[in-house]
Amino acid sequence: MKNKTILILGAGQIGEACAIRSIKNNPKKIILHTLTKDESLGALKNIQKHLGGRSIDVQISWGNALVTEQLMYLDRNELHTPANRKKLINYYYLYLSDDLIK
Repeated sequence: MKNKTILILGAGQIGEACAIRSIKNNPKKIILHTLTKDESLGALKNIQKHLGGRSIDVQISWGNALVTEQLMYLDRNELHTPANRKKLINYYYLYLSDDLIK
């Protein structure tokens, strides 16, 4: 992993542990992606404590990576309103045709 970029999706306890463990391999960059901004900021703060002066670029991002950009920053309650559920269904299933399903 030396001089490589590491992408960690979901920087909860396991994601943070993976990032901290990977520091000893001197990656060029670690990118952490979490569901919420608070999770990303907390993970970044914790990981930075373990860098030990290494010049590893640690970047964060957040949002639901499994939905459209329009919906990715909504919390769970906002995501499941009737209007947004319709957007989700259209996003995932609008282009399904009989040929595609076969």
